[in-house]
Amino acid sequence: MINKDHQIFEDVPAKGKNRYHSAILTTYSLDLINFDSKELRALHRKQITSVNIIADQKQLNKAMDVVCIDHLSNLGQRYAVDGIQSIGAFHPKINFFVGNESAMVILGSGNLTVPGHGKNHELFTGFMIDSDQKEDGGIYMLIQECWQYIKRFANKCSKYTIHRICEEIPHYCSVLENDGSLFADNVHALYDVGENLSAALLYNDNSSSILSQVFSHIPSEEVKEITILSPFFDENGEAIITLANICNNAKVSVLLQKNCCLPPNKIQNHPRISFYDFDATERGQKSSLSGNKDYHIRLHAKLLHFRTDTEEFCIVGSANATIAGLGTLAQRGINEEFCVLYSSPTVKFLKELGISKKTASVINVTSLTRQSDSFDAESLLHVRLYNAEYSYKHLCISYDGIRSMTNYRLVINQSNAEEIEIPSVFDDSGYKAFDIVLKEKPCSCVLYNSEGLQVSNIVIINKTD
Repeated sequence: MINKDHQIFEDVPAKGKNRYHSAILTTYSLDLINFDSKELRALHRKQITSVNIIADQKQLNKAMDVVCIDHLSNLGQRYAVDGIQSIGAFHPKINFFVGNESAMVILGSGNLTVPGHGKNHELFTGFMIDSDQKEDGGIYMLIQECWQYIKRFANKCSKYTIHRICEEIPHYCSVLENDGSLFADNVHALYDVGENLSAALLYNDNSSSILSQVFSHIPSEEVKEITILSPFFDENGEAIITLANICNNAKVSVLLQKNCCLPPNKIQNHPRISFYDFDATERGQKSSLSGNKDYHIRLHAKLLHFRTDTEEFCIVGSANATIAGLGTLAQRGINEEFCVLYSSPTVKFLKELGISKKTASVINVTSLTRQSDSFDAESLLHVRLYNAEYSYKHLCISYDGIRSMTNYRLVINQSNAEEIEIPSVFDDSGYKAFDIVLKEKPCSCVLYNSEGLQVSNIVIINKTD
């Protein structure tokens, strides 16, 4: 758990068999300026040159709206960015690294932003394997399952990204299996990964929710105590109450900050549910960065902990304590999430993380203020641009939302504030190609209608050549 200005990518090995050449990074939100100028440099120092980002489409649109492309010297040229449109949020935070003879995954709660990679309280965990460990069961299976999960979304991206991730990367890695059918019957299974330690991957899919997967491994009647750590909650605490009802013999302790922006402030009083101040815990009191004790670190880590008389279970990942993230026993959550469940008869997870509630004070959660939802300007845009690819004087745009032959102006923004306007007629095919010469600089594009109004989101032009 990060409590100082710590760069996750600095932990990536760069020698011997554990050298990596490719990275696939999934995120909800994205700080393009920080990644382009700082995080990419950290990856290049590790000799990782094939860098692919998959982000939530709405958050990517917001990132493009606020950035000046002049400040992005590598975008679409030294790394590719694609957006995923989800019913809820595309919310997994996975850092997947691939080498000729090795693979590693670092997963957790942190987005590809400055707070997510060093300024927030975040929680990460990971697995790694090389060719000598290929037959070592548990970790090998978890790596393969994570790989299949990533490919599920990579296949929804641009043709270039599909080829780059799903074909090129496994071709140059001896430990990745491209045939997902080999692992289809073992999803969410619990594997031994160390002495007295087992792990399973949890994610919402078509057949089950994260919550139902949790209780396929945890005996609910034996749970004596549940500890929840989360920055965001349902307004009425539905996910918290659901956990309390499933584990009807357990006391539920919820740790949050008093300045939590989405607290469960309308939850009904429950005799087995209590709320505590995270900032009063051992971990929460470590709230200084680079000697600045006035800096208050925001809690963004997500954790669910279950204790029985004989075992502890700890869930780390991207899912908040919400129905959208965890789902119910009968229905999957609407968000795309990715978590890992650890179980052990000997490991004291909360003690190791320093987040016991013993030193924490009780909070009256109903007195906290919940921030109102902000206005979503994107709802006014009726055309969806999915991706744009440029190669050898050919620009190809994928889109949706056009139902008839329509006149638009495609505006291409190049660095140094230069723009190119292309009047064109779009149909409902979802695909449009142009012959054009673009400068060797970062570019983006957007659609305007004949009245000069923006009618689409802004997308990055990935220069595939």
